[in-house]
Amino acid sequence: STPLRLIDYVPVYATTHEIDVETARQYRMTAGKIEEWNGGPVHLHDLSELFVSAFLRDYSQTVRPATVRSKRTQLMALWRSAADEYLCDPPTRRVRSARVPWVSREAWTIE
Repeated sequence: STPLRLIDYVPVYATTHEIDVETARQYRMTAGKIEEWNGGPVHLHDLSELFVSAFLRDYSQTVRPATVRSKRTQLMALWRSAADEYLCDPPTRRVRSARVPWVSREAWTIE
């Protein structure tokens, strides 16, 4: 059988998990971003800690940390779910984290 692409796994994930239409769209965008970075299709069997970490490293040079964190969360959810269905190997080591700096918010009070 033909290897399943990450982007083609998103509808499967959306069917088996409680995510709304907008969230599924965001997951497809994430799969598209990693394919764009890779210069071609990304199949489920291509996922490895090094591959995903390299993508996140490069992606972090172009977007805010919170965006990197959300893309990491989405990729890991898709990867773990696909691994649970025996479609690929599960992550076994840590994938690059996406730290979001804490920002103090100024509070306003009315006296």
